[in-house]
Amino acid sequence: MWFHPRSAVISERSVALPANLQLLALLLALNVADVVLTHVNLTLGIAVEANPILRLMLEHSGWTGLYLFKVAGPVLLSLLILRLPVLTGARWFGCFLSLLCLISLSGVCSGVFVIATVLF
Repeated sequence: MWFHPRSAVISERSVALPANLQLLALLLALNVADVVLTHVNLTLGIAVEANPILRLMLEHSGWTGLYLFKVAGPVLLSLLILRLPVLTGARWFGCFLSLLCLISLSGVCSGVFVIATVLF
């Protein structure tokens, strides 16, 4: 059941998102952080895109292609997932999202490491 945040404050009900939706939000946030760090690293010339598919996409369609792949793709996938209540409640799906978050976090951490190594 969905409660509006304002009504939860008024009625003092505690409203918590299911764990899978929280993991999905974390995955989207990590993807946004990844694309920002990729843009900064490539613009400053301190790193190159290691993924050959993304490198080709960047060469052919520029930054727009990279943004579409790294942000719009996960957003569309998330919207499809939210339409299927079976997935948002499945325990195995939470494990899968946790694995994806760890993989995304490793990309974000490597981007931060590259920037920190070069600038400091």
